[in-house]
Amino acid sequence: MDPALGFDQLKALRQQSVHPIVAIGGITEQNIKSVLATGADGISSISMILGSNNIIRTVQAVRALY
Repeated sequence: MDPALGFDQLKALRQQSVHPIVAIGGITEQNIKSVLATGADGISSISMILGSNNIIRTVQAVRALY
């Protein structure tokens, strides 16, 4: 199985699994809302946070989505 899933596959996985789903990798400020719209329980995006010009603002923006 390819570890990289698109939004449709992630959504299908969410519907099939009773376990929490955490999306990892490729998550940006531009696509995070789409990732969460799949039903993922959480995200892990180290690059988005550490690559930010304003880490505090980025973390606050992500927290506001929950």
